Amino acid sequence: MADVENHTIRLLQELREGQARLEAKMNDGFEHLSDEIEEVRKVMAGETVLGRMAAKSVDDRLTDLERRVTAIESGS
Repeated sequence: MADVENHTIRLLQELREGQARLEAKMNDGFEHLSDEIEEVRKVMAGETVLGRMAAKSVDDRLTDLERRVTAIESGS
């Protein structure tokens, strides 16, 4: 009977160790995903800033053109 109990205890220990390894792998995977999501967020934020800068540049150029057209029309 002691052999059966020892075998059961050994199996439970192996299950616990296997579960701990699986949890460690899952945590590593989630950390990797979190890092990837953070990188995507940074890229998107950078593109948003660049987009705003480009839009401002276009807006500034249009404002300048409008001013010049108004000056030409006023002079005519």
